[in-house]
Amino acid sequence: MVRRAYLLLSFCLAGCSDPFEHRRTLVDTPLVPTDTPTRLAPRAPLRAIGRVHEVCFELGPGYGVDAHGTAQDHRWRIVRPDSTRVTPMVVLVAPDSQRVRLSLWAGLPPSAQSDGVACFEPPPPLPPRDRGRRYVRLELSADDSLLVRRVRWWSGERWGIL
Repeated sequence: MVRRAYLLLSFCLAGCSDPFEHRRTLVDTPLVPTDTPTRLAPRAPLRAIGRVHEVCFELGPGYGVDAHGTAQDHRWRIVRPDSTRVTPMVVLVAPDSQRVRLSLWAGLPPSAQSDGVACFEPPPPLPPRDRGRRYVRLELSADDSLLVRRVRWWSGERWGIL
């Protein structure tokens, strides 16, 4: 019994992943969302197997994030290098055309090691876990232009990409 546990632990240390999470890089080339939605249709549907679903933007050099509103709002904007504040929007589209708007809820400022990151998730309350939930398309837009270097997807229980 101890030997089995040791083998399982060794296997997990070598690269175990949580069976209740799903990660994917959706766009690995720069894109510039504007007020006209950019539609992304992944080759395979996005699995939303956890209660939390995140879409994160890796931002261009000099971009950052800025909280606005009250502390309870948890509303964020992206700050361009020219100090313009941009409000982005992400919408997930299910196979039955149901649309789920995600809110920009958190961000990491740029550092010497990396550019800024902005993450979106559904507003509370979190949906119940549904391992069959899928999304077939994303729509990305913003009230002004901004440079997004990479778009990533994560679904799980907590904490995702950040």
